[in-house]
Amino acid sequence: PALFVEEQSVIQITAGILLIVAVFQLSDGFQVVGLSALRGLEDVRLPTGIALFAYWMVGLPVGYVLGIYWEFGAQGVWMGLLAGLSTAALLLTLRFYSRTTALMQSQQ
Repeated sequence: PALFVEEQSVIQITAGILLIVAVFQLSDGFQVVGLSALRGLEDVRLPTGIALFAYWMVGLPVGYVLGIYWEFGAQGVWMGLLAGLSTAALLLTLRFYSRTTALMQSQQ
C-alpha cells in the first residue's frame, strides 16, 4: 500500500476500502451477467428499471447515509455502491430465474 503514498491516514482509508471493493467486483460481475443474460432473452424494460431502482433508490441513499450522515466517509460511500450493485444482482438473478422457468414450462 505504501508504494505511491506514505501518509498513514491515506493508507488506512485505502486498506479499509479494498475489502469493500473486492466484494463490489463480485456483485458487479453478477449484475452484469444478469443484465446481459436478460438482454439475450430480449427482456430489457424491467431489468433496466431494476438497475435504475437498485442504483438510485438503494445505492445512492445508502451511500449518502453511511458516508455523510453516519460519517463513515469513503468507506460508507463504497458500501452504498455495494448495496446498490448487490440489490441489482439479486433482483436480476431472480428475474432471470423467473423468465427461464416460464420458458421451460412453455416448451413442455
